[in-house]
Amino acid sequence: MQVKKLAITLLKLTICLLLTASFSSANAQGGGKLTGKITDQKTGEALIGASILVEGTTKGSATNVNGEYTISDVPTGARSILVRYVGYQNKQISDIEIKAGQPTVLNIVLTEAATQQLAAVTVKASFRQESANALYSQQKNSTRVSDGISAEAIRRSPDRNTGEVLKRVSGTSIQDGKFVVVRGLGDRYNTTMLNNAVLPSSEPDRKAFSFDVIPSSLVDNIVISKTATPDLPGDFAGGAVQITTKDFPETKVVSLQLGVYGNTKTTFKDFKQGTTGSLDYLGGFDNGSRALPSTWKKLNKSEYLSYSSSQQVAITQQFKNTYGLRKQFSGYPGQNLQFVVGNTLNLKNDSKIGYIASVNYSNNIERFDRQRDAYTVADGQPLYNLNDGLYNFTNTLGALLNLSYSHKNSKYSLKNLYNNVFTNNYTERSGAYVEGGDITNVRSAQTDVTRNGLFSSVFEGQHFLPTSKINIDYNLSYGYSYRKQPDQRILEQFQRPSASPDWYVSLSNFNQAAIQNAGRLYSDLGENIYGGKVNVSIPYTLFKQTNNKLKFGYLTQLRDRTYSIETLGYAIAGGANGRNIYLNNGITVDNIFSSTNLAQYNIGIFPINGYNINYDGKVYLNAGYLMTENKLSDDLRLIAGARVERYEQTIQQPGTKKQRYLNTDVLPSVNLIYALNAKSNLRVAGSQTVARPELRELALFSYYDFVTDFNVIGNPNLKRTLITNADIRYEFFPSAGQIMSVSAFYKHFNNAIEKTNDGNRTFSFNNAKSAYDFGAELEFRRRLDILGTQAYLKNLTFYVNASYIKSRVTVANSNPNRPLQGQSPYLLNGGLQYVGNTNGLVLNLLYNRIGERIAYVGENSGRDIYENPRDLLDFQVGKRIIKNKAEIKLNISDIFAQPIRLYTNYDNKRVYNASVDKNFQATKPGRNVSLQFVYNF
Repeated sequence: MQVKKLAITLLKLTICLLLTASFSSANAQGGGKLTGKITDQKTGEALIGASILVEGTTKGSATNVNGEYTISDVPTGARSILVRYVGYQNKQISDIEIKAGQPTVLNIVLTEAATQQLAAVTVKASFRQESANALYSQQKNSTRVSDGISAEAIRRSPDRNTGEVLKRVSGTSIQDGKFVVVRGLGDRYNTTMLNNAVLPSSEPDRKAFSFDVIPSSLVDNIVISKTATPDLPGDFAGGAVQITTKDFPETKVVSLQLGVYGNTKTTFKDFKQGTTGSLDYLGGFDNGSRALPSTWKKLNKSEYLSYSSSQQVAITQQFKNTYGLRKQFSGYPGQNLQFVVGNTLNLKNDSKIGYIASVNYSNNIERFDRQRDAYTVADGQPLYNLNDGLYNFTNTLGALLNLSYSHKNSKYSLKNLYNNVFTNNYTERSGAYVEGGDITNVRSAQTDVTRNGLFSSVFEGQHFLPTSKINIDYNLSYGYSYRKQPDQRILEQFQRPSASPDWYVSLSNFNQAAIQNAGRLYSDLGENIYGGKVNVSIPYTLFKQTNNKLKFGYLTQLRDRTYSIETLGYAIAGGANGRNIYLNNGITVDNIFSSTNLAQYNIGIFPINGYNINYDGKVYLNAGYLMTENKLSDDLRLIAGARVERYEQTIQQPGTKKQRYLNTDVLPSVNLIYALNAKSNLRVAGSQTVARPELRELALFSYYDFVTDFNVIGNPNLKRTLITNADIRYEFFPSAGQIMSVSAFYKHFNNAIEKTNDGNRTFSFNNAKSAYDFGAELEFRRRLDILGTQAYLKNLTFYVNASYIKSRVTVANSNPNRPLQGQSPYLLNGGLQYVGNTNGLVLNLLYNRIGERIAYVGENSGRDIYENPRDLLDFQVGKRIIKNKAEIKLNISDIFAQPIRLYTNYDNKRVYNASVDKNFQATKPGRNVSLQFVYNF
């Protein structure tokens, strides 16, 4: 409750700040603002304390601890500046156009002087030349093999949340619309940080962060590091996803965004819902309407089984009858609203304060068709064929508040993010089971309400000591994620044409109650994560080379998770034998569990054995590292060191002995960067990393998944995975913003953890003895002016990134040629972008495809279940209007709307063969169309 109050307080504070800022006057001054960042040309390091003087004036500034500078009230017109920094060549930059009341952003790179005499030489450049140089330097000087996407690229895509954005990054794809896959490796082999703090898992049964909870418009940049360095967490093999939200705005921001969404299978089509709550349109916060009855919460469940049937029925009558279809209407377009304010206030003595705040709200409905089938393992004979109609209502409510203060060589930031995603999903299912040649028709309905959320607060500090040039940074962080599933309801009906035309509900004895027949589920996951870390960087000289650094640091982290689940099934009360309740004579799905019918048919609700397990989990991580960044020569850099992590994991389930897992791992890594020439690098990297089982994977209890019609059970005998990584990459930067790179990588896994299909409609988690994974990546981004001299070609950019990956797993009694679970053999992203220099027109065509991958590994009597490739094509057109103060964007996504298909592999080939392989699950989405309007006040 304290976290909920804190998050609501943040939301209120953000709204107040938004309203206050939105009604303040612009007060544009007569001069303009010049702002930017100054870095070292060879290393990309921020240069702290560099001086910038606007020539012909007394205006000037010095860079802060991040190498940033701001000069206010610069006289308008064409200006020149002079930049000085000890040990570097002076630089004069001309043709800087300063406009009244507007910021001009100029990032600058300086070249280290070979001698003190050379430092006095002044290098000259124009504004356009220097802007290109800075962007090129940023691309070239990363210390790791990494890929990323900037705020500008995000704005030029049709993506609404960070999950959609991530599939644009080289070697990256998204699973289930929200979980990141890097180099074909699933979420367990990736780690996620928001503002330099590790995020808690947003899912109860996997190591995963649901990226759809972070609106894309609040992201400043995303970087995915694909090779390890000691200062990064050691638990990844695919990628470390680092998300940074916006900090110091370059200018005052007051922005309003309005949008509408449509879907070809939903909008203005029939839409259905089960029971709704009064607060569903405001985040679905609990008002008590979906809570367990208070009597049931206090009940001694073991004594309850010995109650008389009338007592059991009386207690069951306290559960609200919320089954059946309750609403039907024509699907309306979805809507979204976002309001953002921000500004940077320059103070005396090289100090400044920056803030950015936003609130966002959206709600949307979508309808899908889904086919769900099952076949015999041996010969693929049908067991059942089911068809679902899915009706999903989604509501999102969030806020961001970032405050930053910079004073000379110090900087402090407090970054807060809250987001709540509420879904109310109603599913209607129909089909037939085959039982010994006889056919039983089936139809069922499920209402599944889920509320996912995240609150993250990070306090950061950074200090530069000018005399020793030591850099110290630290942070304290708190994160809370939750996933609440109140009152999921399932009811299944049967009809046997050979026996009777009437439909019936089958209720068993209470010892055999089954949620898939008639049941309710209440689950609640809450995870707190507390963290703190400090990094110290000390420069030194080696082999007469400056800009070497010795870096060390320490991190501590505590994850504290509580999980509770109540899985209940309706059955005949009092221990009597089961019976069928026929839907006739006024008995319907809507009223079968009314108080009257519960009493008439002697129906009670009962806990289901093995499905009602609460657990408390704790994870303690203490890590320290030591590394060095060396300039071995002007062209050769070495980043090497080791990280030590002590990881303790405990799980306490009622009535069982506490499970404790303790490991200490030494994780060395090395990155070597050789500048072949001014425009190209060769990178080589090697590292040892680790992947650890999640709490849910170790907890021994069952969960019924209505979507797949499978039970999921944990495995307390799982071991951690140790991974050896090797990378090599060549990258060429023909000019700023353009790149061509080729990479190769190899990974070896000991005790790889996989989600397995264990047969008997059960999923679990198991270790494969070993696995390997190798592949290649290609990235190409180039303006098309190389094709001709036409003016429009300068505004066209073509980009593509592709990955080819091969993996093999060693498992006893398994297909010896199968790949690692979740591993795709290839990934492909591409696009063509047009950005008009003068007409404000932007066109963007984007394509994405991933290769077939194993969703669930077949073990024992189970078979491998694959996800089939699909082609994603998105298009966006944007136009600046109203004197460039506004922009309107039309987005069309998933143009092909191909089925999202999972299939059971019967021929052991990695290509879907419709005549041999069998459908496991196929979802047919519609095409999405959205219209966005953004106005900057």
